[in-house]
Amino acid sequence: MGYRSEVALAVSAKALPHLMAKLATCEKALNMVFNDASHLDTDYRGEGALMVMWDYLKWYDSYEEIKCIESFMDTMDNLTSDIDGDCDEEYRFCRIGENMDDIEERGYLESFNLHRTIVF
Repeated sequence: MGYRSEVALAVSAKALPHLMAKLATCEKALNMVFNDASHLDTDYRGEGALMVMWDYLKWYDSYEEIKCIESFMDTMDNLTSDIDGDCDEEYRFCRIGENMDDIEERGYLESFNLHRTIVF
């Protein structure tokens, strides 16, 4: 069964070539993004950006496809562009685990935010 998370990733049109280059190195990650997502928007906000969400996903660092996505984020965190500034502003990642205090956020692209609510 395993521990499951809800995960969202938004990537700007400027950063999309970096993501696609990483995905080209890992077929499992490519399939996870384009075939296994719960929600996929390939023209996010009408700007050519990408937004992908997964419900009930095992987000384990030991999985090849997860390493690939995290490698993309690490690259973006360490890149700067003389023209565009910090590249960590070109993506947004959120992961909510099953435990209340298990939340991970990365990147600063204005896209979505976390909200924990009680729904009945």
